[in-house]
Amino acid sequence: MAVIATAAGSALAAALLALIGFALILRRSRHLAEPEIRADPSQAVFLFDGEILIDATDSARRLLRARPTGKNDWERVIGFLAESIPSLGDGADLESLGPSEGLIRSSETGLCRVSAIRYGTTLRIEVSGDLPDLDGEAGADSGAGQRDAELALLREIAGKAPVPMWIADSAGSITWANAAYLGTAAAVAGMDMRDLSWPPPALFSDLKSMPKDRKGRITLKLPGGSLRYFNVTSVGSDSGGTGFAIPADEAAKADATLRDFVQTLSKTFAHLPTGIAIFDSNKRLILFNPALVDLFPLPAEHLASRPTLADFFDRLRECRMVPEPRNYSQWRQSMIDLQSSARNGTYDETWALGTGQTFRVVGRPHPGGAIAFLFQDISAEMSVTRRFRAELQLEQEVLDNLGFAVAVFSASGNLSLCSRSYAELWGTDPAANPANETLHGSIRRWSAGARRPGFIARAEAAVSGGTDASAFTEDLATGQGRLVTLSFRRLTGGAVMASFRDLPEVGGRRRFVLRQPGRGERTQSPAPLALEPETGR
Repeated sequence: MAVIATAAGSALAAALLALIGFALILRRSRHLAEPEIRADPSQAVFLFDGEILIDATDSARRLLRARPTGKNDWERVIGFLAESIPSLGDGADLESLGPSEGLIRSSETGLCRVSAIRYGTTLRIEVSGDLPDLDGEAGADSGAGQRDAELALLREIAGKAPVPMWIADSAGSITWANAAYLGTAAAVAGMDMRDLSWPPPALFSDLKSMPKDRKGRITLKLPGGSLRYFNVTSVGSDSGGTGFAIPADEAAKADATLRDFVQTLSKTFAHLPTGIAIFDSNKRLILFNPALVDLFPLPAEHLASRPTLADFFDRLRECRMVPEPRNYSQWRQSMIDLQSSARNGTYDETWALGTGQTFRVVGRPHPGGAIAFLFQDISAEMSVTRRFRAELQLEQEVLDNLGFAVAVFSASGNLSLCSRSYAELWGTDPAANPANETLHGSIRRWSAGARRPGFIARAEAAVSGGTDASAFTEDLATGQGRLVTLSFRRLTGGAVMASFRDLPEVGGRRRFVLRQPGRGERTQSPAPLALEPETGR
């Protein structure tokens, strides 16, 4: 029996040792399959096996203590992280990770990040970035420290901003304002900034906080009567709104100067007899003067409605105030050409209308693609021009129909006009080069046909006033063999008229009369051919 008992005890002991060894091997293999926390204790790292927390760093445990609600550690951690990273949801994405799979999620601001990786059945979650140190021990590198530093920086920026900034609630009361806003409020109230009570007055109540953004220029009146101008932007929200006011005093002065300048131009344009129409880069009428309404039968209401350039000329065509082309398509093309020509600064045309009126139309480009058109009624000028041309034509016809050749020289000695018979008589073409036709040059040409010496001296003395011009006569022979008598007559303004009359005929022949001072006349019958001029003059 003793042997049996001894054998049984040995067997039991061996079995116990085997169980203990198996347990040790199992525990060691499980320990090898699970990851260890090898992280800085200041980092928040969790190790989960399912929903059971296996291990955590000190920072992670402080986060758990700050989140007391939740059925278990898993729900507490996921609920806390979901506040910063809503995309985590209920943590289903983390639970569904397979072996060696990982996941990274970040907050919308990018300041908070969660990275997770699964090792077998163990899930390692590491939290980094902007998370509060809820144990009350804020370190220099903690999330709370970073947030406090950022908040201090934002406060410094807002406080030192040179433009008024404020936050208002839904009722319009100021809940926060920077120093520039408080200084402006004190200046409007006429007191020191330290004497302001809270909340400060709403300076820009004309732009109340609304669900949508608003912009506008607000004017504030100071106690001395001076004005301050601000370009205000109000960004609305459900709880109120945030406002920014940028000083616009210089811009307001520039706008006032521009308005005065435009008014001055408008007053100047109003007194001009030339019609002015200015079109912007979109080819819409933006400026016109009263003379345009006086020149064309266009209603002022139509012009004030800012018609396009095409509409403007269509109305002019309907009123028969543009030159009518052969067909409408050509007219439309002419309008296109008119725009392009004016844009290049080359359009300058005269419009002769069927009504008898005549307009000069000038197109000039302006910066930014605008075009200005000037309409000038030159009907009176054209009438005077036409009448002057008709008178000149009539005078020319009178000269051409005289029975003798005539040439008129101005006081400066240049040829002003002559009859056709004068040009034929002396073989000249004054119209070809009138500058070369002078009185002294003509006297030298005429001297070739003179029969008495001293012709040039006598003729120049007569035309210069040395002798009586009306008493001067001289018989000349032309290159065609004609015998003529030259005489001078002074006209108004110092002009001189030279007349050439044919000599009278005697017995079927023209006689050549030689006049000598102090002696009578004698008649000589010349040869049938042209007389040769005497030499020695």
